[in-house]
Amino acid sequence: TDVGDIAELFGESGFLARPDSAGALSASWQHALRLSVAERDSRGEVARQQVVQRFSVQQMINAHTAVFNSQR
Repeated sequence: TDVGDIAELFGESGFLARPDSAGALSASWQHALRLSVAERDSRGEVARQQVVQRFSVQQMINAHTAVFNSQR
């Protein structure tokens, strides 16, 4: 569901629905299920690349270091 910063996290690779609507969630799932295998694979690869880039070990080290340094 589209809460917090989840839309920014998922970008174009995910499917979002309003948090207060079971119908919107159902429609989002139905849309995902209608995609071709190639489109699902493509979106999956985009999502994987986003995770690799945003949450690499080096990215996590940099983020934690920045937090620690900001508290000095």
